[in-house]
Amino acid sequence: MSYTPNMEDIIEPVIVEIMGELEETGLFALIDGGEEVYKGTGSRAMVIPSNDKITSVGMAKLLHTFLVYVIIFNTEPNKTPSQLRKEMAPVYDKLMEDIRKNDTCWVCLPKEWNPGFLSWGGQVYVGIQSVWEVRKFQNYVTV
Repeated sequence: MSYTPNMEDIIEPVIVEIMGELEETGLFALIDGGEEVYKGTGSRAMVIPSNDKITSVGMAKLLHTFLVYVIIFNTEPNKTPSQLRKEMAPVYDKLMEDIRKNDTCWVCLPKEWNPGFLSWGGQVYVGIQSVWEVRKFQNYVTV
C-alpha cells in the first residue's frame, strides 16, 4: 500500500510555490534556498524551511506544522531599512494573496516580519527576516 503524500510532498511543493510568488514580484536578483553566495547588487531572497512538527489528528491523519523563513537582504550601498521596508511591502502582499499556496498546504500564514539589519557571511546588510507557519495534513493508511 502507498502512503500519500510522501515526505517529499510535504515541504518541497510549498517552498516551490513561495519561490514562485517571490519571482512574480520582480524584486529579486536571486531567489534560492541559501545555497549560493551572492556577489551581485540588489535584493536577494532565501527560502529556508525549518523543522517539521508532526501531530496525529483524527483516525488516519497527521498534521505537519513547519516554519518557512523568507530572508531578504539588499546589497546596495546606502540602502536604508525604511527604504527596504517600503520596497518590500509588495512581497508581504504577494505571499498573502494565496495562503493555501496553490493547494500545496492547508494554510501558510505570517508569524513574524522583522525589518532591520542582517549579518550574512561576515557582512551587514539591510534586510527582512520573515517567518511563515505552514500547516499541512497527511493521510495515512491504517491496517
